[in-house]
Amino acid sequence: MTGADSPEPKRKADVIYFLARRRTTTTESRWSMSIEGLTAIIADVSTLRALYEKYQRQPPESAPQSLSWLYEKHRDGQAELIKRLAHRVQLLGGSHRVESADIARMTSISRGPPEAESAAAQIRRLLRAHDTIIRKAHSVALKAWELGDPRTSDLLSSHFLRTQELQAWSLSDYFAEYTGSDLRPPLQK
Repeated sequence: MTGADSPEPKRKADVIYFLARRRTTTTESRWSMSIEGLTAIIADVSTLRALYEKYQRQPPESAPQSLSWLYEKHRDGQAELIKRLAHRVQLLGGSHRVESADIARMTSISRGPPEAESAAAQIRRLLRAHDTIIRKAHSVALKAWELGDPRTSDLLSSHFLRTQELQAWSLSDYFAEYTGSDLRPPLQK
């Protein structure tokens, strides 16, 4: 059975942000697992990026301008990570298809209420999102390594996780400075 003859996925939810072709060899199956994991991470990172954009455009009245600048910097960092992950998916043979409805179905991150939130609530929500993404990235990186895909594992284990952890740390540091109370990042629980 060739890739063109392979059956369609049975659930539309499986066809997310990127379409992975049905694989016929063990090597291609390994790439398929990496594509699926990266796709799930891309959906979460896209949602996190949208949260940063929303919060940057809806700053709380009492928040200083520096919080908006921090959100903008982090949003741009997330956009760069999405590009890197999407490039890896394409190198593995996945085809790119952007649909926000698929991202909304796939993500495990809450978008929050439509009305403006306090700065503390925004930071808590962003920290939970970073924690979710970091845990998922660790899991996908380990699985990719076990399946013999060291490049995907390295991409997630190095720059990607470092950026997520640095942003989570800077948010928790900002929260402590802004509110006067210490908020440990979820990773240190």
